[in-house]
Amino acid sequence: MSSALTGFTVIDLTQGLCGPFASMRLGDAGAEIIKIEPLTGDSARTMGPPFIGDESAVFLSLNRNKKSLALDIRKPEGQDIVRRLAAKADVVLEDFGPGEAEKLSLGMPTSGRLTLNWCIAQSARLVKKDHYGTCPVPSWLSKRWQITQTHSAALVNRR
Repeated sequence: MSSALTGFTVIDLTQGLCGPFASMRLGDAGAEIIKIEPLTGDSARTMGPPFIGDESAVFLSLNRNKKSLALDIRKPEGQDIVRRLAAKADVVLEDFGPGEAEKLSLGMPTSGRLTLNWCIAQSARLVKKDHYGTCPVPSWLSKRWQITQTHSAALVNRR
C-alpha cells in the first residue's frame, strides 16, 4: 500500500530535534529521507540518557525511516554532492544559522531548472546573544535583549 508521500525525496541537512522531527514525520508519511550529517555525526547522537547501546534513544527515534550519509559540507566536494542530491529531491530541509547556507554555497538555487521549480519556507525563532553564547528567548522579552534571528528552511521542489 502506498502512503501519501510515496515517491517524494527529502534531503535532510538538519540536526538536533526540530528539523529531524519534521523529516521523521515526512518519512512516516512515505517520503524517502536522505539525512546528511557532519563527519562527527548529528548532535542528537549524544543526547541522553537513555541510550540504547552507544546510540541515543532521542537520535534513534527521530531518525527512523531515513538513509544516512556523512559529508563535510564545508568542502567543495561535499557541497557538490549535496547540490546533486538536491537537484533530484522534492524537499531540502536545513537549519543553518542566518547566511550560513550561502557561505557554504548551498543557499536557494538561482539558476537553471531549479529557479522555476523551487520555493522556500522558513521558520524563525528569536535568540539572545550575550557573552555566554545564544539561547532562545520568548518574543515578549525581545524588547529587553539584543536579538538576532535564526531560521530553519525547507526548499520545496514544485514539479
